[in-house]
Amino acid sequence: MSTDKSRELELLVLQFLYEENLGDTAHMLEQESGCFFNMKYFGDQVLAGNLDDADSYLLGFTRIEDNKFSRKIFFQLRKHKYLEALDRKDFSKAVEILVKDLKVFETFNKDIYDELTQLITLENIRENKELSTYGGATSARKTMFQELIKLVVKNPQLNNKLEIQNVEPYRLRYLINQSKNWQHQHWKNQRSNLGTQIPQEVLLVPIAMPAPLQHDAPPSISNSLSLTVYPNPPISHSAAAAGAVNYLPENEGFLTCSRRSLANSTGINYQCVNSENARKRSRIVTVDEV
Repeated sequence: MSTDKSRELELLVLQFLYEENLGDTAHMLEQESGCFFNMKYFGDQVLAGNLDDADSYLLGFTRIEDNKFSRKIFFQLRKHKYLEALDRKDFSKAVEILVKDLKVFETFNKDIYDELTQLITLENIRENKELSTYGGATSARKTMFQELIKLVVKNPQLNNKLEIQNVEPYRLRYLINQSKNWQHQHWKNQRSNLGTQIPQEVLLVPIAMPAPLQHDAPPSISNSLSLTVYPNPPISHSAAAAGAVNYLPENEGFLTCSRRSLANSTGINYQCVNSENARKRSRIVTVDEV
């Protein structure tokens, strides 16, 4: 069951979907979440003869066994679907509905189920006394829907989901824009704080030795190493909003190491690594202060 906070979010998304004319998606959300029973949509399906769709939509909110009101709504939908099949002489469909959709009601009222079964033997369902005034599918649906409205209003599973709390238009869009504005200001402040931080120590560790070192005369590392440390560079407001920049935590900076000249002179490939890990490795070159 959805919490109050979840239901509020579902209703905001639902409002957004209707504002964007995404009605089919909105009805799927209503049915799957059970947050709002759209009586107009339900009625449109009933009056249009889409009784299977109306039945499926109703199942998103209640079940036959929940209470007597739910049971009566489901029974009316399935009974009229059965009568329409009989009236158009589609007996195979009528039998299918009788077995799959109406059989469940036998446990609640066996007499009514038996009476419905007997209708298959009639050439015209109007021969039955109760159906003598049956005018046809269209008029029967209108009469049925008036009864369904009363049952829905009385149903405790549905009557508290017939209205959506009034909220200002485009509320979800407003909240998202407000969140973006806050993030922009947050990143702007963080950039300002990080821009003055410079690391005090940089360590270089060899990671590969392609060829043996010459023992005759060791090369001069100080002359071949070019090391530059930069503070966090300024970035544009739009780049931060797009998430294209990863900020470094405090006391860290952007490090550029010129390894090409060092590799040419020593045959050793160097990379920049974390200072804590570097102390555990051999052949460490430390630049104490930049």
